[in-house]
Amino acid sequence: MHEITEQLLTNHIIRKSGAQKSAFIDFLEKALASEGISISVEESKLPQCRNIVIGDPKHAQFFVTAHYDTPAALPFPNFITPRNPISLVLQTIAIMAVLAPFLIVSILIAKISFAVGYAFFYASWFGVLIMMLAGPANKSNFNDNTSGVACVIESLLLLPESERAKYCFVLFDLEELGLIGSMRFAKQHSKRPGKILLNMDCISDGDTIMLMPSKAVIKSSLWLSVKQCFQNSYGKTFMPVEKGFRYYPSDNAMFKNSAAIAAFNYHKAVGYYISKLHTKRDKVFDEFNIECISKALAKLSSISSEIAAI
Repeated sequence: MHEITEQLLTNHIIRKSGAQKSAFIDFLEKALASEGISISVEESKLPQCRNIVIGDPKHAQFFVTAHYDTPAALPFPNFITPRNPISLVLQTIAIMAVLAPFLIVSILIAKISFAVGYAFFYASWFGVLIMMLAGPANKSNFNDNTSGVACVIESLLLLPESERAKYCFVLFDLEELGLIGSMRFAKQHSKRPGKILLNMDCISDGDTIMLMPSKAVIKSSLWLSVKQCFQNSYGKTFMPVEKGFRYYPSDNAMFKNSAAIAAFNYHKAVGYYISKLHTKRDKVFDEFNIECISKALAKLSSISSEIAAI
């Protein structure tokens, strides 16, 4: 791992408050400047959102992205099963079951005072929502999404200077509040050509590295380049998912030409899954995953040029 990544893990593992994000941005700007690389920050208000951009969005051929904001700590994990729709439905039911007691109490209160019961219902649900989105930072966020930030840094630093113009690296803010950073980036750069965007979210806990492309990307000539880069997965299992159900709730959803990259464990009862997210158990940081994915991403420009020349 590069020294910059090691400092990220040591000194900037939490990036939730405005001050913590400012410290991270200052650190990254100075650290990359020593490598001859400059960054820009695209800032917007209400809520304050700062996307970190490295490269030229207008002329880049490949966008390599990840969100850098830290999620809130929760008493229960966020559990992702991208290829199992039944599991997704059951999780939704489980969440509703957790919230159901608030509804029951509201109904009981409403029998005495409708106004108080009504107010309690909305206040309690709003309070749960705030806790889930804007509560105290999860201090253990190695997979979600320090892993993605680390991979952006490592991929960038692997590139020779002559190849960097083909890439635009973006670290999105406010993914945890509802994909706000990627939404604003997509709107600001809506006139960019239809290039491919590869978004990394939770890539350091699992031996199966899955690529989940949008339908538009599958039809793109650049998708062949992406698959070829990941064919040599350096000891990890590479799995492009081009057919069937695939659901991954991250910033890639804001872009037509995009693919999500994530690492998964497997259990026969639920299939491929990511667990531990948003809890203190999110401590797995497999450096080998970061290395494999970074090497593949750094080869994209050369592979795409070779395919175009055929």
